[in-house]
Amino acid sequence: MSNKETKNIRKETSYFMKKTNLKWIIILLSAITVVSTMLVGCKNNIQNIEYVYDIYVAGYYGDKAVLWKNGTPIELTNGQKDATALQVCGSDNDIYVVGYEVADGSKNKIAMLWKNGEPIKLSDGQKDAIAYSVYAVKENIYMAGYKKNNKNKMVATLWNNQKQTALTNGTNNAIALSVYSDGIDTYAAGYEYIKGKTVAMLWKNGTSIKLSNGQKDAMANSVFVKNGDVYVAGFEKNEKNKMVATLWKNQKPTALTDGTSSATALSVYLEGVNTYVAGYESVNGKSVVILWENGVPTKYNSDSKNAEARSVYVIDNNVYMAGNEEDKAVLWKNGTPTILDNNKKESIAYSVYIIKRESKK
Repeated sequence: MSNKETKNIRKETSYFMKKTNLKWIIILLSAITVVSTMLVGCKNNIQNIEYVYDIYVAGYYGDKAVLWKNGTPIELTNGQKDATALQVCGSDNDIYVVGYEVADGSKNKIAMLWKNGEPIKLSDGQKDAIAYSVYAVKENIYMAGYKKNNKNKMVATLWNNQKQTALTNGTNNAIALSVYSDGIDTYAAGYEYIKGKTVAMLWKNGTSIKLSNGQKDAMANSVFVKNGDVYVAGFEKNEKNKMVATLWKNQKPTALTDGTSSATALSVYLEGVNTYVAGYESVNGKSVVILWENGVPTKYNSDSKNAEARSVYVIDNNVYMAGNEEDKAVLWKNGTPTILDNNKKESIAYSVYIIKRESKK
């Protein structure tokens, strides 16, 4: 092959490679443009999603059980008989509230469940009964409280879809104050009165676990489970007979206060890696709202008025607490209090629950 022929082949090959490379460059740039457009479109779609938060608070004003939704009160009872809503939760499109209402012609309390505002009796009114706590997991609605037996003893009771199970044998007074289920195991927290002392109790699938030794009064007020760890908030009295706000993690207690003054933890909630506990401490003869975040306390009111935080709920870095200041139901958001519409009656908020949903435009 002559040098001239070789040069021509190299020239044609070089031209072909340049043309081919140019073709692939054009294809690659087109692909990048398409992908970029798709990503920008996705980004815009994400940015355009707006959320709204429905804030539910359970409590009472006057003699009426009340559910506040975004600050507007919904009366669950007519006020002819004393009634109180003690906890609220949601599942799918349903809202569940538990508490009690006094029976007709009697002073006995009836344990109540309200589903989307419709009342369901959990007891017959022959003996006192109260449902303090509710937790919904899909089709299972768990409720905790007590029901008195024929000996007039309070029996700690767990309801699952209105089917009741006694957690104690009725020898001692006992109450289940809180319930939680992770979909596999069911937990209840409360206390049992044993040999003259209240003993903080945890029940797992009906099996009782003592959180305190019975030497001093103690009480478990709230239970929350995350990643297999079981958190219980309450109090245990010290040698000076002062209530020490206490958080148990897997049955191991941690004191949240130093015991100088009485304090109690009423609610525990976990969000991410953070643990939130709400309650109150007695300061200069007044109860002061306390939020413990990972054990660090923050006070949310002065000691000029009595105030108590009874429930805490955390979502998207916003901390909500429900309780009362003097005789008014209050909702705190990140420490800022809002007095709930109380129809000019004495009121208390016992529970707060938040539902996040996409805004409908």
